[in-house]
Amino acid sequence: MGPLNFCFFCFKTKEERLLLKNKFFENRKIPGTCTRQGWQRHPFLRYEKKIQRTARPTGRRPNQSYYDESLLYDKNGNIAELWRNGDSDVTPSIQIDHLKYFYEDQSNRLAKVTDETNDPSGFLDDSDGTDDTDDDYQYDSFGNMTKDENKQIKGITYNHLNLPVKIPIKQGTQNWTISYLYNALGQKIQKTVANVTQVGQTERTLYLDGFQYVDDVLQFFPHPEGYVR
Repeated sequence: MGPLNFCFFCFKTKEERLLLKNKFFENRKIPGTCTRQGWQRHPFLRYEKKIQRTARPTGRRPNQSYYDESLLYDKNGNIAELWRNGDSDVTPSIQIDHLKYFYEDQSNRLAKVTDETNDPSGFLDDSDGTDDTDDDYQYDSFGNMTKDENKQIKGITYNHLNLPVKIPIKQGTQNWTISYLYNALGQKIQKTVANVTQVGQTERTLYLDGFQYVDDVLQFFPHPEGYVR
């Protein structure tokens, strides 16, 4: 290569401050400062651009703990308790969750979650604040979850690849089933949601190489810039 024996094409951006987004504060965007950008392919062939943004953070005002969340862990690193405040216009903010996590004996596998606040805008506990001694979660011999009482899900079945094929779920007075179909590689190609209570109410979703159909109507397909709807 002779005198050109160096990085033939180099590109570098120097970023001194990142964009910060935080929903906890009213000044939610703090613009950064990009001080230099350039490329070089030869000592005499060089491009450089310097940018100086004048915007600077001038202060912040917290939203009165509206979205605060606190966690307590056990000795194994598992979550033991969780406290969460909700999005509320009142002051002070409202605690929507006080969750307690229980695990199987001599195991890190979750067995039960209870909520002492019983606020419907937070975690939905199947016990509704009453004494709950039964486990919320059950598993098969492979460790797959088969029951979630808090979401009214019971009897999940799996295929030989440990992928869920049928999920029965209850919403109010309606019983539903969610069924999945996979190809030989374990890739999901179809989902069917059926109302068991009202026979005939179904919705079928097809996943075909990025093209997604709902009841045979194209919903979107992939594009280099995202999706086309």
